[in-house]
Amino acid sequence: MGQSAQYPNKETQKMMAARFSEVFSKKGLTRQKAVDLLKKQLPLGEFYGSTHVSEDFDAQAFPGVTEYGKAFIAKSEVDEISKMALVCAKTEGIDEFWLDAKRSGEHTFTSLDISKEVGKFLENEGLRVKKGGKLIRIDVRGEKTLVFVPKKGPGGLPMGLFGKAVFIWDGGYKSQVALVRLASRGYLPKVLVEEGKPAIGDIIRLDLSEVHDTVSHSLEGLKGPLIKLFKYMLAKEVKGQFIATGEILGSDISEDPQLLKQIERIAEVEIVRPIGFFNQSLVREEAHHFGFPIEEHHKDWKRFRIKELETEWDALELKKILTRVKKQITS
Repeated sequence: MGQSAQYPNKETQKMMAARFSEVFSKKGLTRQKAVDLLKKQLPLGEFYGSTHVSEDFDAQAFPGVTEYGKAFIAKSEVDEISKMALVCAKTEGIDEFWLDAKRSGEHTFTSLDISKEVGKFLENEGLRVKKGGKLIRIDVRGEKTLVFVPKKGPGGLPMGLFGKAVFIWDGGYKSQVALVRLASRGYLPKVLVEEGKPAIGDIIRLDLSEVHDTVSHSLEGLKGPLIKLFKYMLAKEVKGQFIATGEILGSDISEDPQLLKQIERIAEVEIVRPIGFFNQSLVREEAHHFGFPIEEHHKDWKRFRIKELETEWDALELKKILTRVKKQITS
């Protein structure tokens, strides 16, 4: 990561600003641990309610960041802040705006003064103030002020605050959204991956070609359930507080709650589903917001009885293959 900018800057010089909310709502040791984790994980310049980070900062990879955006840095004087707000507005192509100003430190003005004076200045320059217009965030921090148009980050809490969790990745957009949500609740995901590139987490790459070759000879409609069962069994071998997946319950036959519960019963495991009860269209919207591609995968599934799946598992000797694949995790 590049080095954070130092004041003073030219008007054209931008950095990324990141803000945090839930982290600072915590108290005592939990808050301190969250702050320490963010300091380690983020490419920060200075750390407080908002901060500036390097130009190539990707907020989606850092749970705990509530919002972020390209920020202009001004001296903490009303005239300087007003000029920088105009530069920011022109750069972002804003005609209608709304201001939100926050202040920390010793100054001769209040947050309300900033909103009034900067708003008046922008109106005199031909911009229109409108509630619901493009938000311009002004964060006054001591002698330095960050001015930026915020974008939504994953929010929540930093990864690892409450420990580690195992995540079974299936390569789709639902897995991406579930993974980000899991991480933003303070868990560091250990992600079991065959193909694809998870947005965050500690990646454990798997070669399951032998499994796929074997289950291709299974009864029609049982390939999907057998692969799912295999991954559940494999995930038990990874140390974590629980196992999670990106399934939306009831969205299709491969995510039917009763069928999944039967697979859990055979594997003797209980699965956590961060987006299990979400509306699928909302998950799509969230995936689109985060820039995750929306792709659907064909799944060879049918309704089955527990005995039928157990018989097929034994007949294909998948337990022996499981023993061999476990070495990929421990090696």
